Amino acid sequence: MLIMSTGTMEGSRKIIGTSSVEEYKSDSKWIFILVIEGVKRVLEVADEFYLSDRLLGRGTKVLEVECIVEEVVDTIQYTTITPEQSWKAKHLVLKISFPSSERTKENELIGHMPRPMTLTGPLNISRSSSPVSTLRIGMLIMQKRTPSKIDSKPSSKKKFAQVFYDILQIHRWLYEHPKILHRNLSMINIMIRREGDKVYGVLNDFNLSSFRAQMDKDRTGTKPFMSQDLLDAKWDKRHLYRHDLESLFYIILIVSCHYSAPTIHAPSRPFKSWFDRADQDVAHAKLLFLHSTAPELPIQRYLKGFAPWIRDIHEMLGRRSNYFYSPLSSWPAPLFPTVSR
Repeated sequence: MLIMSTGTMEGSRKIIGTSSVEEYKSDSKWIFILVIEGVKRVLEVADEFYLSDRLLGRGTKVLEVECIVEEVVDTIQYTTITPEQSWKAKHLVLKISFPSSERTKENELIGHMPRPMTLTGPLNISRSSSPVSTLRIGMLIMQKRTPSKIDSKPSSKKKFAQVFYDILQIHRWLYEHPKILHRNLSMINIMIRREGDKVYGVLNDFNLSSFRAQMDKDRTGTKPFMSQDLLDAKWDKRHLYRHDLESLFYIILIVSCHYSAPTIHAPSRPFKSWFDRADQDVAHAKLLFLHSTAPELPIQRYLKGFAPWIRDIHEMLGRRSNYFYSPLSSWPAPLFPTVSR
């Protein structure tokens, strides 16, 4: 046995063709043993970046892992492991997700990208064995990137702007060239890459993404950042490009109003209800917000320079919303205050 641990250990094993994945969790360690293409690797969890609050065993997990054992166990495919193939001494992230079996596999989408997050190992996906489930088990190994928080030096405001600009360009490139729509822009899916003094935006997590030619009518996204259309249960059309642009606007808006400095929450968070209320309530609130001629925007001093962008984009989205929707006399009261111009 390669792994020793104290406390009670619970484990599970999945077989994928000639590959296998074993997961063990105890009081002191969380271990994954992967056998892929004849190479056995033992990954030990060093940190938990993200654990979904969805049903146990069905939520996405993002874990920082270290490869502590690596050996060839099937010489038909490999006899040695080259430095390029090795996972040892690399900063790795393991993502485990349970996407619908009807969706395009994440590795098929990532394979169309010029710098696909520097994958250090093959994507390993299996179908769920449950006869009533339509989920897959997805495992993705990638090199670690820096989370989307930037130091609080004066230049950081420009770095934030650069990250958002990069995300906009990346998103557009994906739409026009490999013809992929992301469909889940949120704060947690935007990261940064540092090279010297420069920072670059990194768009992450393609679990809910689709090729444009294969778009379904599922209303996907992360609630506080989803477009008003997609939150409305009456929406029966496909996910559109402008819906993702609206999501990016909400990310900029919430970052600017809810944080007094990177990672520090402001005393007042005017859009907190967007995280907590039911989808239809948030859809109503966003429609009112877009129709408002002068919403109260408590943009924090740290990102005050974003104010002209936010107001201009709000006005553009409001014009589009006014075009598509009727007067709001029947809508409930807004979930946040407004002021008259």
